Amino acid sequence: MLLPIRYRFGKLDDGRKISFSNILILKGKMVGVERFELPTSCSQSRRA
Repeated sequence: MLLPIRYRFGKLDDGRKISFSNILILKGKMVGVERFELPTSCSQSRRA
């Protein structure tokens, strides 16, 4: 998993630090999108 990510963000010199930060940001965005796409499931899980 790290290899393709490094290749994608290989343009930057500090690929390691930037890649890890970008991965966390991307994960956060993906999770946010999933929450927006499934508001009912999240609301039910939170209520329960």
